[in-house]
Amino acid sequence: MSETRKLAAILFADIAGYTALMQQDEEQALQCLNRFKEVLERETNAYGGQIVQYFGDGCLLAFEISVFGALCAMALQKSYTENDQVQVRIGMHLGEMRMHVKPSGKV
Repeated sequence: MSETRKLAAILFADIAGYTALMQQDEEQALQCLNRFKEVLERETNAYGGQIVQYFGDGCLLAFEISVFGALCAMALQKSYTENDQVQVRIGMHLGEMRMHVKPSGKV
């Protein structure tokens, strides 16, 4: 397997206060997590991003075009605050990503 590098906008999002919510009301926390993932997947696809990995109540995303990452972050915040009152933290970084490429050319 060879390795290549590319510039990407990296976005990490998670639910603020999820652990405390899980301790108070597990059912509500799981509903919140499912809604978080649903919106995340929809908006990530809409802006041409890729879900790299989920980490509990957090998710790592990558975008080849940085402005699409920023637009996706804005869409996520708008969707969560207007519809669900889900408090989501989002951090972004523009940097180099290592990609492992299989001999067939697929990542």
